[in-house]
Amino acid sequence: IRQFQLAKAAIRTGQILLQIRTGVTNEQIDSILLAGAFGNYIRKQSAMRVGLLPDIPLERIHFIGNAASSGAEMILLNRNCRTTAAKLADKIEYIEIANEPKFNDVYTDCLMF
Repeated sequence: IRQFQLAKAAIRTGQILLQIRTGVTNEQIDSILLAGAFGNYIRKQSAMRVGLLPDIPLERIHFIGNAASSGAEMILLNRNCRTTAAKLADKIEYIEIANEPKFNDVYTDCLMF
């Protein structure tokens, strides 16, 4: 249980700090995509109840399977996808969330169920 608690707090802290940084509210989130094995074994309502996901309408949460494998296949087989991926890669910014001023407070709050 402790490992889940720590992982849940880290994931949710990242979400919250990203929302703070970008000024996006829960109401403005169009969709949340859950990928990989994790997405196959979690229920949306349960994830929201324990605080893993923000409080948004359940229909905005989608399971997308093995996104890494699907994305790699798309890039290998389609030049347009490759171009789009390259453009997106140029826009990505790495953020070390542990260095964010509110990290400790947000992380501590997110440890609660």
